[in-house]
Amino acid sequence: MARPNKALKLTGLRHPQVRAIASGGVTSREDPVKWQALLLCLVLTGSAGGVSAQEHGDPKWVGAALTLIARLSKHAPRDQHGFLERRYHLSDLNQDGIMEVLEIIPYYEGRLEFMNAELGPAFEWINIYQYQDRDYREATVQYPFFLTKRRIGYEFWLRLIDNPVNLTPDSRGVIRANRDEFLGILNGYLAKIDRLRSTPLPKKSMEPPR
Repeated sequence: MARPNKALKLTGLRHPQVRAIASGGVTSREDPVKWQALLLCLVLTGSAGGVSAQEHGDPKWVGAALTLIARLSKHAPRDQHGFLERRYHLSDLNQDGIMEVLEIIPYYEGRLEFMNAELGPAFEWINIYQYQDRDYREATVQYPFFLTKRRIGYEFWLRLIDNPVNLTPDSRGVIRANRDEFLGILNGYLAKIDRLRSTPLPKKSMEPPR
């Protein structure tokens, strides 16, 4: 049975990185890595834990998630101003009380300036990192229900790009100039999902809660 959503209180988090970042007043432009970690801290206020951090100390995955985001951010490409273009979200995909880390990777890293806000989400891949043995490991293949939802989304964008009459004039212009490339990217995402979905899962697959 899934645990009820209850807030984890920031005042109860004793992890030193959390305390330092939460009180440091950083912004995304001053320090993209710390900003991602601050967002993680804020998400904790709505995470599914069932108990407060004040009562039982920090969830062990908190420090591991901060470490993972810092490591991934350090090696991720930056734009011309030195800012991150990847995003990191927390989501309890299987509602077991432990957050997964989602790494959202734009296809056009380093050259997003030509991509508008309407089309941008169509060309993003999401890696899932799962907390295992006191560390986070890439485990996208273990979330077939998530991959199925992403496949539906990419198929929707294929139809829109093939017939963009309902998109803005700006988006239609970008599509006219890049249509074949866009279709190739989306079909590549679909093929990647199909490969992952055909991979045998461990005995305990991460199916959604019932």
